[in-house]
Amino acid sequence: MEIDKILNPFKDSVIHVFNTMLNLEPLAEDAINVLEREITSDITGTIGVIGDITGTASVRFPRALACRIASLMMGTEIHEINNVVKDAIGEIANMVTGGAKGILIQLHEISYKLAIPTVILGSDHTLSYPTGITVKAIPFIIDDQKFYLEICLKNGE
Repeated sequence: MEIDKILNPFKDSVIHVFNTMLNLEPLAEDAINVLEREITSDITGTIGVIGDITGTASVRFPRALACRIASLMMGTEIHEINNVVKDAIGEIANMVTGGAKGILIQLHEISYKLAIPTVILGSDHTLSYPTGITVKAIPFIIDDQKFYLEICLKNGE
């Protein structure tokens, strides 16, 4: 299955998670090819998937937006990345990837298992992928802050 058919369920899942869990309305932009444009972030939640499709799904945030997300989830102000923020971003990655799985099962009978979320920290870090694989990202905007959903998936073995 082409990655473009998989992108919309992930995009819909991001919007649903942010609407229902955070009362935020992210605006999706057009997907971009990650291998043609380097994306940086301060904190990334990544989940591996294996099954009918195999690869990773990542949500990538600037520091301020990650802290805002954690603040909304916890009901308290958080201004610096700490363990609570890391847990919140890992949980967002989990909810987005799990929500997309439900949509993909309904639309295309595609199923997969989710790995444990991994959270990557580092100012302006990038992610690297194997040569010859397609990686797409959907930029989202919330109140002039941009974050990315990054998908690196291929048909399962």
